Amino acid sequence: MPLQMMMTIDWGCPVSQGEKIRGAGKADWNLEELVQDFQKNMNADALYYMEKRGITQESIEQFRIGFEPGRIGFYVAKHPLGDYFENRVIIPVLSEEGQIVDLVGRAVDLREPKYKALYGLEDSFFPESVLAESDDVVLCNGIFDAMTLAQANLPGVCIPNMLGFKEVHAERFKGKRVFICMGNDETGRREARRMQNLLEPHAAETFIVQLPEAVRDINDMFVRVQSPVEVFVKLLNLSIEETLYAPVAPDIRQVTVFNEEYMKRHRGSSFHLATGLERLDAMLSGGLPNGITLIAGEPSSGKTTFLKQIADRAALLQQPVIYMTWDQSPFELWSMSIARAMGVSRGSVLRGEHEPEHIYTANQAYMQAGKMQWTLEFGSSTKLAQMEASVERVMAVTGKPPILIIDDLNRFMAAAKEASSGSCFILKEWAREWNTAILAAVPSEGELSLSLDQRATADVLLYLKPLGWAADRARALKLMLLKNRNGKTGEIPIKFYEDRTLFTDIL
Repeated sequence: MPLQMMMTIDWGCPVSQGEKIRGAGKADWNLEELVQDFQKNMNADALYYMEKRGITQESIEQFRIGFEPGRIGFYVAKHPLGDYFENRVIIPVLSEEGQIVDLVGRAVDLREPKYKALYGLEDSFFPESVLAESDDVVLCNGIFDAMTLAQANLPGVCIPNMLGFKEVHAERFKGKRVFICMGNDETGRREARRMQNLLEPHAAETFIVQLPEAVRDINDMFVRVQSPVEVFVKLLNLSIEETLYAPVAPDIRQVTVFNEEYMKRHRGSSFHLATGLERLDAMLSGGLPNGITLIAGEPSSGKTTFLKQIADRAALLQQPVIYMTWDQSPFELWSMSIARAMGVSRGSVLRGEHEPEHIYTANQAYMQAGKMQWTLEFGSSTKLAQMEASVERVMAVTGKPPILIIDDLNRFMAAAKEASSGSCFILKEWAREWNTAILAAVPSEGELSLSLDQRATADVLLYLKPLGWAADRARALKLMLLKNRNGKTGEIPIKFYEDRTLFTDIL
């Protein structure tokens, strides 16, 4: 059924996190029994993976790590989760009281996402006991980092569910000395600085730990380096010395970071989201970058259709997409995709003019994209915190940040009035925090009517300017690239086929 492929949240109807993500409530699952079942499944594949990560048998037993093997062909699941954690080692997350509150699975093969959480609880740490037992804490990148430190009798914790570090997490470190050691790349270092800013009002002291060059994270270092405990303790002490004697580091400390970022772009691995418009993607060096892209235009110029076309394309490439809507219902947005797949007008789908079997066939084609899209329908009373929680729950399920699409920036601005920062700056913070792309439509009577805040904050600024009608019943437009932070600007003639909800280049 089509609407099962998109997630809609009605904020007026209380529902558990499990229901929002999985379609079932927490009460359906006995986590203690699930963990016992998964522990019985530990086999040679799982043990070999844990050995490669440097995790001992003692730690496997201590943290009650289990496994869900891969399946071949049709099978009847022995538990209510089915194959949700297929081919993953499964780590229980405990509450302060020692009760199992969540499960996190890590794939032992190359499947994506690498990590999947069952609930994606927002305020959990792994392991919780460290926060109660130690005044010195290493805040690290992931579960295997924290387990690695536990094996070395060092107090390390992480957020286990791929969620962003927030004020609610920072408050748990009140009065502690915190060593922040995230992933050893540009994203990890940027996140460490952001976490430090959040921690400073609460922690007694905060230090950012720099790992050796070419080491990915704490777990990687302990597996590869000789005498890793001794080396890591030296790094902790070095972070204290550097903070005391050079509280503001010169740019020379960033040379390695800058070189890594350049090499990533040189190899073509820097993130860009292809729009499907070849000339636009070429001007943007491959597509829309991580950051904020604003798409401005007059009412009914096709902004929503343009966004939905990009959303479908990204989802087909197995990139998670969250479509935040105030003006269109999830059914109306789905009708755009179905009309494009059938080559018919959207209105004819909305009016129910097609035979059900034709809709069914188009829906089968759409299902691959629908699996990676979440449509969130908001209202005038929706708060920013609710939006952030929705994004992070999707991250917990997919294991990677989703692209965010906002169908009307003005509606978002209304929700952002409660915050002290401007709406565009909030989006900028989201893009940095989650390392993702944000696309937002901006109703505008002309390219010059955009606000200074919008112009200053956007990384890419597009404007859809209508030119009239073409001979093939398409609407002719000029797509103006008004701002491109990392490249050139220009104009591209495009066509908008309203009877197919499709944008194309004019080549």
